[in-house]
Amino acid sequence: MIVIVYDPECPYCALELNATFPFLYYISANTSQARVIFLGLPIHEYSTQMLELLDLIYNKYGAKAFAEVLDVNYAFYVHNILLYEEGQTPQLIMPTNLTIIEIADDLGYNVTQQEASGYLGLVNSTMSFLLQHGITGTPTILAFNGSGPPVYVQVGLVQPTYLICNLTLKLSLSVPGVSC
Repeated sequence: MIVIVYDPECPYCALELNATFPFLYYISANTSQARVIFLGLPIHEYSTQMLELLDLIYNKYGAKAFAEVLDVNYAFYVHNILLYEEGQTPQLIMPTNLTIIEIADDLGYNVTQQEASGYLGLVNSTMSFLLQHGITGTPTILAFNGSGPPVYVQVGLVQPTYLICNLTLKLSLSVPGVSC
């Protein structure tokens, strides 16, 4: 079993995942050797707080408000990525839970972090699982061969060919066209 943990807010995580999707889909669909599970989970506390706020906005103000806040947040994020890629800022400025509160306030939706606290138990149990395996960042790949501990763990971005070869070797996969 291969568990992919990624932060849906991370554009660089998406780059790595997109490059390995053909391999992951192939082994999941065409071999009985590996099942691939994707966990879209922001591992950082501020990301979890953002999800709590978005959940609150959806439940308190409805789908229209939720979509409006997400649109503005996405525009903010894309703008900051462009500034970073063009060298206008020394580091990528990420939106936080405070960004969501400000955006919601500007759009006329009143939310606070205190109101939103206590996100779904699934987030807590998944984070607990990751922390048990020493995972404190994303993207992460965990490969299990049976019910024991992971036989392969990769935290952070790596070249897709490196990742594909390591997974193929550690799980003893036979994949046409992959030679390591």
